[in-house]
Amino acid sequence: MNQKENKIIKNITIIINVIFCLIFPLSIVALMVSPMVFDAPCSTKDFCTWVFFWAMVSVPIVIFISVRTSLLLFKLKSYKKAFLFSLLPTINFTIMYLLAWIEKF
Repeated sequence: MNQKENKIIKNITIIINVIFCLIFPLSIVALMVSPMVFDAPCSTKDFCTWVFFWAMVSVPIVIFISVRTSLLLFKLKSYKKAFLFSLLPTINFTIMYLLAWIEKF
């Protein structure tokens, strides 16, 4: 990788980590209200509800681990790995979005 690509990846990684650090307090609030996904009758027997619940509960943990690991790899000058680790919480958000979209139909 050349110097220009490294600079672009470094800047994008920093931006992504800042965004997830700003989302972190909101994810803790969402963690507190996550048991409310089971308010509907028979929702405890629905597999999609359980997957949504665990994706929601694990968001703060995944953000914390992602940002810490990304910063560690950033210090070790492994910018591509840092970028990939910084994208880890998007898996949880994608799962929650898809399940919410599926449940709509």
